[in-house]
Amino acid sequence: MHGPCGIDNPGASCMKAGQCKKMFPREFRTETTMNVSGYPLYHRRPGDTAFVRGREMANRFVVPYNPYLLLKYNAHISVEVCTSLRAVEYIYKYIYKGSDCANMVLTAGQVQYNEIANYIDARYVSAPEAMWRLLGSHVHDRSQAAIRLPVHLRNQKRVTKRRPWKLRDQDKRCSSHGSS
Repeated sequence: MHGPCGIDNPGASCMKAGQCKKMFPREFRTETTMNVSGYPLYHRRPGDTAFVRGREMANRFVVPYNPYLLLKYNAHISVEVCTSLRAVEYIYKYIYKGSDCANMVLTAGQVQYNEIANYIDARYVSAPEAMWRLLGSHVHDRSQAAIRLPVHLRNQKRVTKRRPWKLRDQDKRCSSHGSS
């Protein structure tokens, strides 16, 4: 159960600008649907209540959970459906981000910058990257070569450009200088 928060406890840690950051209490709904950002709006029946920490709490404060994970790990694990590409981006960023690094040296007198030592000290290999390398997987790959194609207008000379280049200026030059 989440809370109490909102009107019952405005000083709760989940409160920001007078509302719960975790979006509790949830609305009663007759069916489960998805909102426009892919977030699930679960079916919640009105009338179901329980006494938690000496307070009567409605079904609106129940945190989504998985009974199998609850029994297996003997801990609460919040589980919700994710159906947007933003979820994949978040997971990728979360797994492959490195830890925060800072490099600081206190010296007396003249500062000597050692670029090689700085590079070696700042090298960070995350756990997923280390495992990927230990398994002998490729860190990068090559594909087909990119081929430069000449750009020209039909029945006219090839288009070349000089910097600074503006598309409108180039179109005017091409239309005024046709092929012979």
